Amino acid sequence: MKLHLGDWALGTKGLSLLERGVYLEMLSICYAEETGLPDDLKKICKMIGAYTAAEKNAVKEILSKFFEVANGLWINQRVEKELSTYKDKSSKAAASAKERRELIGRISMY
Repeated sequence: MKLHLGDWALGTKGLSLLERGVYLEMLSICYAEETGLPDDLKKICKMIGAYTAAEKNAVKEILSKFFEVANGLWINQRVEKELSTYKDKSSKAAASAKERRELIGRISMY
């Protein structure tokens, strides 16, 4: 997970310390799992450890500001973009490594 500090500072300006913490926890899960959050508030709260009324309200606020529901998941567009870029680079690197292995295999036959 890349944290672009300038983008983070601008994007979270006006959020409380609690809201920023909730947002960071939610993003961490999305990056770690490489998917969105379930469309279930209770599950999300449990996943990030939001138990008090204030924490649960912060979850609702962050979802409404930074996520959208798609196919039963709360999706963050920045996370989706970053994961897509990561997966693209990873698949290109894997294809390149495979080509190198095949070339070495052909060369070693001579």
